[in-house]
Amino acid sequence: MIDRWPPRRQTSYCANLKHFMEKFNVMDIWRDKFPGDKIFTWSNKTGSRQSHIDFWLISNSINEDNIAVNILATPFKDHRAIHISIQIYAPDNTPYKCSN
Repeated sequence: MIDRWPPRRQTSYCANLKHFMEKFNVMDIWRDKFPGDKIFTWSNKTGSRQSHIDFWLISNSINEDNIAVNILATPFKDHRAIHISIQIYAPDNTPYKCSN
């Protein structure tokens, strides 16, 4: 759920988050798409401690093929940005467009 380096035991925060995700039927889309990757969104100054603390929770009912997620470098040394792009389709399966 939340990746850490160095690894440590699961905290009550992690257990509460897991319970929340199960109760509301949501998932961490980045972890679902990249189950084995170890990319962190926060680190201390030396990089000796790192965590994946930022994430997008989406409904399990959304087709994840229409979602792209990335973790990106930022000008800040201790944080990385998370990015999500969702392609929304109209009922006739064409990309939805907003008109003015």
